[in-house]
Amino acid sequence: MFDVNDVHCIKDNDLVAPAYVINLDRKPDRWAKMSAQLSGLGVDYQRFSAVEGYNVIITAAVSQHPYRGVDLKSNTFSFSPKKIYNIACNPNDEFGSNISNSFRYFTSSDRLATAGELGCTCSHRSIWDNVALHNLPYIIVLEDDISFKDKFLENTASAIAAMPADADLLYLHILPIDEIHYPSEVSHRYSESDEDVGKIVRFLGNPWGTQAYIVTLSGAKKLLQLTRLLSVHAIDDAIIKNKGKLNIYTTLRNEIESSMDSSQSEIYQMGRFN
Repeated sequence: MFDVNDVHCIKDNDLVAPAYVINLDRKPDRWAKMSAQLSGLGVDYQRFSAVEGYNVIITAAVSQHPYRGVDLKSNTFSFSPKKIYNIACNPNDEFGSNISNSFRYFTSSDRLATAGELGCTCSHRSIWDNVALHNLPYIIVLEDDISFKDKFLENTASAIAAMPADADLLYLHILPIDEIHYPSEVSHRYSESDEDVGKIVRFLGNPWGTQAYIVTLSGAKKLLQLTRLLSVHAIDDAIIKNKGKLNIYTTLRNEIESSMDSSQSEIYQMGRFN
């Protein structure tokens, strides 16, 4: 849901943040496509080598016997309900971070994390840690299965310039899951009007998806603390669970589009349950 009384707009297009693109080493085709798009847009970007979910190390809190994410896919290992597991992310962390290199996972629900979701969580936490470690004011985080709408750079710069000082997250795209399943609870749909370009609003609903967003220094620090112990399977669910502790904004227009359907996503291919 949106707070339509809390709309920000500014026409200054001077501001833009560096972008980190999350990309698996085994997906060079996706990187080539993203690199071509961003170079054409004139965006300052950097590739982040995504944590391979098959390689994360899983140990139960009461046992030191390790398993890997690939064991979830092959059914060699499965999570037990109502237990705490230590998740050690792939040490192939180009930022050399420490906080993001592990977290704990409590299997509190029937919907358990897959290898792909563990890798996704590790990747986003590593980027947040880099923001906190280097005191970066904000960065753009992009996944590699997207395409950009017209005037992405100009519109994003305007959105950043309009970003309030208390912002933790500014979404450039939110999946319309609430609108599909809970239409009576959504107070505002995304706009495609030229008049709404560069405007942002406080977002009060569930920010599904992590394909394109801006995280600020304050947001990164909060998110690292809030996700040290997860009781949900995916990183966007963790953000949703803690949304009351975060100042979340979104652009009125989705600035990117998914370049593939969900069945083509790596998380789906790596064992996501429907």
